[in-house]
Amino acid sequence: MIIEIYKPLKAYVEKTEQEVTGFLEFYSVCVNKIDCFIPKFKSLQLDVMPFSGFSNTTVCSVTFNAYCGDGAFIGAEPISEEVLYEFIKNLRLSEE
Repeated sequence: MIIEIYKPLKAYVEKTEQEVTGFLEFYSVCVNKIDCFIPKFKSLQLDVMPFSGFSNTTVCSVTFNAYCGDGAFIGAEPISEEVLYEFIKNLRLSEE
């Protein structure tokens, strides 16, 4: 299952100190019989500075350790279902 957030969001990439605009997706994975989600932030910008290794990436209230893929920042570790639901709840409240 993929959860896509269609609202353009800002991500802060710690390693490059860059703020990037894009969309956030969460890919469902099962870890030890527990549902978790891998975050993927897809950039809308062409001027994203690539980096090697991993960097803390913050989107709204969610911070995840990510590597730089092709125009995206992909979470190295899954986040819990509770963190995802809290993020979605806060996102909806900020829209009101």
